Parts: sequence; C-alpha cells; structure tokens
Amino acid sequence: MFGKLTLIILSLGALSCVLLVQRQQRIDLAAEMSRTHMRLRQHERALWRLRTDIAFATRPDRVRRAIERLGVEWESIPGRLDQRRWNDGPHYAEVPPAPVPRGDRMEYGG
Repeated sequence: MFGKLTLIILSLGALSCVLLVQRQQRIDLAAEMSRTHMRLRQHERALWRLRTDIAFATRPDRVRRAIERLGVEWESIPGRLDQRRWNDGPHYAEVPPAPVPRGDRMEYGG
C-alpha cells in the first residue's frame, strides 16, 4: 500500500514538472514571437524611411539638375502613356502546338 501511494505521488510530481516545463516553453515561445514581431515592425519602418529617401532623391527636378551638372544629353524613356506603343494594337503570345500522343505507350492506364 505504501509503495503504491509513493508511486502515485512520484508520478503526480513528475507530471506536474512536465506540465510546468511545457507552460514555460509556451511562455518563452510567445515572448520570442513578440520580439520577432517588434523587429519586423522596426525593419518595416526603416524600409519605409529608405523608400521615402529614395523617392525624395529621385524627384524629376533633382534628376534634371543632376543630368545638367554632368553635361549629359538626356533622352527620355517612353512611359506607359506613350501613344506610339498603343497604335500597333495588342500583341498576343503564340499558342504552342498541342502534343501528339505516341502510339507505342499506354496512356491513362488503358
């Protein structure tokens, strides 16, 4: 009787230790997820700051001034509103020919 009671108490103690370990792991995982999310937000903020800096540095008036300082002749790149591109009409990709079934192999299990 004493042996059974001791075994039950030890089993319950081991089970409670396992549950405490799992609980602590879950808490640690939640904390790590929170830290990762915070780092992600910081990186996104830094990315938006860089995008803003790039957009500010590449404004058309600044690009024109930089080209004038370099003394290079500027040739504009046609944009999507360039009407010369649209006069030809739409161009579609060619459809590849359908594969010809070979007669010497069985297809679809038949």
